[in-house]
Amino acid sequence: MKRSLSAAVLLAVAWWLALTLGVPAMARAVTAPDPFYQSVVAAMVGRVSQATVYNYDAQLSGEVAVPIGGQPYTLTTRHTRSGVPIEKATQLVYERLQQEGLSVSYHTWSACSTSGRNVIGTLPGLVKPQEIVLITAHLDDMPSTGVAPGADDNASGSVGVMLAAEILSDYRFERTLRFVYFTGEEQGLCGSNAYSAERLTAGDNIVAVYNMDMIAWDAVGDPTLRLHIRTSGNPGYAADLAIAGVFTNVVQSYGLSSALMPIVDADGESASDHASFWQRGYPAVLAIEDDDDDFNDYYHTANDRLANLNLPYFTAFVKASVGTAAHLARPFGTGAAQGMITSGGAPIGQAQIVATLDVTRGGQTQSTANGEYVLYLSEGSYTFTVTAYGFAPQLIYPVTIQPNVTTTQNFTLTPVPTHTVSGSITDGLTGQPLSATIDIDGYPYGPIATEPLNGHYASALATGVPYTFHVRANVPGYLVSDRIIGLLSADRVEDFVLTADQAACSAPGYEWIGVHELFATTITPTNWLVSGVGWRFNNPGGRQNLTGGTGSFAIADSDDAGPGVNMNTELRSPQMNLSTVTTPALTFRTDFNYFDGGSSEVADVDVSVDDGSTWSNVWRKTASYRGPQTVSINLPQAAGQSQVRVRFHYYNAVWDAWWQVDDVSLGECRLPQPAPHWSVYLPVVVGQ
Repeated sequence: MKRSLSAAVLLAVAWWLALTLGVPAMARAVTAPDPFYQSVVAAMVGRVSQATVYNYDAQLSGEVAVPIGGQPYTLTTRHTRSGVPIEKATQLVYERLQQEGLSVSYHTWSACSTSGRNVIGTLPGLVKPQEIVLITAHLDDMPSTGVAPGADDNASGSVGVMLAAEILSDYRFERTLRFVYFTGEEQGLCGSNAYSAERLTAGDNIVAVYNMDMIAWDAVGDPTLRLHIRTSGNPGYAADLAIAGVFTNVVQSYGLSSALMPIVDADGESASDHASFWQRGYPAVLAIEDDDDDFNDYYHTANDRLANLNLPYFTAFVKASVGTAAHLARPFGTGAAQGMITSGGAPIGQAQIVATLDVTRGGQTQSTANGEYVLYLSEGSYTFTVTAYGFAPQLIYPVTIQPNVTTTQNFTLTPVPTHTVSGSITDGLTGQPLSATIDIDGYPYGPIATEPLNGHYASALATGVPYTFHVRANVPGYLVSDRIIGLLSADRVEDFVLTADQAACSAPGYEWIGVHELFATTITPTNWLVSGVGWRFNNPGGRQNLTGGTGSFAIADSDDAGPGVNMNTELRSPQMNLSTVTTPALTFRTDFNYFDGGSSEVADVDVSVDDGSTWSNVWRKTASYRGPQTVSINLPQAAGQSQVRVRFHYYNAVWDAWWQVDDVSLGECRLPQPAPHWSVYLPVVVGQ
């Protein structure tokens, strides 16, 4: 293990080198704060929580779906050449930076026999905007095929950038901050090489690059981490060491010494994106877990998953990274406002406090359950606006903030009138009452529940707020009903009729007439037929189920079949007697991965009403239709027919990609004839 330098020694050496040897103009960046500790930075560091670190890594590593472009998506890989997945990953971080109010852009590049796009979010500096601090990580991952969670390498570093941007965007700094996600790192630092070269040509004065790569693995309980800088004989050594000194001081000054043990390695380690900036003369540091003595056992494998990470270590590393970014950028003239939000002497929790100075400066926070708030702001005269559900907003101007001074400003809010929205929830076919839970957009106190026996509900809601109701049954098998209620001016009755989910057909009392196939085994299902080389049920290529279904699935995998195999294959359903079915429909889950530049593969769904003698096409894809997707097709031509089949026909595929199908239903979901009379209910308990 290399020698560990204390924070004090590191900083002393850094400043001595800077004063006696001189720091290159491009690197003349980091000056020792006096004193180092700043309460505003402590507040930033304190906002990093283990729960948020976990959730963000889960989203990036594909453990959970995440909204991208307004639709849920699961990132099964972030490999630079993965196509749609890396496009979705870069879109996700772009949208997150945009949500923080940053100026965001894509930086497209073409190198290393591939191409990609980096994502950059910018927070302009207020005093020295020409001095730029970069907070970076690579977003792409490995392995190159199959599932690639990359929870440590490098969702962890990307989480560090994400939280730094989320927290620091609420403050203002002397220097400009850029939060940068690189792609193409695993192919040879391709994205960062292109970006750093472009920035050098543009004349950017990048004074510090803090690069995070693999910051979440600690398998031995020794919280060592490493800060790789250039060797002592390199002209850039002093500037790199100064950045490392800021990190070690953050660890010491903000209560992280027991959780992290930084070691500064002056070894010129070049296996991450910081090295692209070294090549252009910019000061940079690689912050990484103990890559010398405790290297990740699951590096570049499908087992690099969130469950294998050390969350306390990971969280502490992110805290130190946020503090380092803040000190490198230098908080600008920061003071604070504090006070109480009350009504009639009672505290108001969850009140939103927004302070506005101008279009680029301001801040916001939320009151605690005790009605208290603290908001750190730069110097100036602010407009404060306080809002809370059930109360009229209050605006106060000016609230004057002075550097290093805490200003007390209390707010007293006035209640607004309420109106009662009531109604009943019933089944769409039987008219019987349903127990249901109602989520209300605009109402902050959680869902409300119906009476379990009669499906009735009533809730008093404040005026002045536009509401949207989302009603879901407390028994399975029903679709959610969404309705815009809008503003209230009087009491209202809003009844909801819930419709049984025809595809699932799992609502109590409903039954499926037709075929329902889950492909639950690895062999051809009973009475299903496969023709040609192609459709398999044992997942020969080791793919993840990308249809939105679970477990086994049907796949025609041209990519796994390899060159020379001309795939023309059919998957046919059993013959079905739908003579008593009046509104038949076909529903299936799917993922169609079309290979651009291939042999023009086709995915067809056809239906036959004469046991396969003739077929009519009802669905066709000749371009990617990536899962998870659920397709529903009405088949009126099959109504009343006794020899119905469907087929999934994949053809024109020679070493192309694949088509996955799961959870196929053909027929009709309905009540038994005659329909019984029953009451569907399920008692439910919800919080206030």
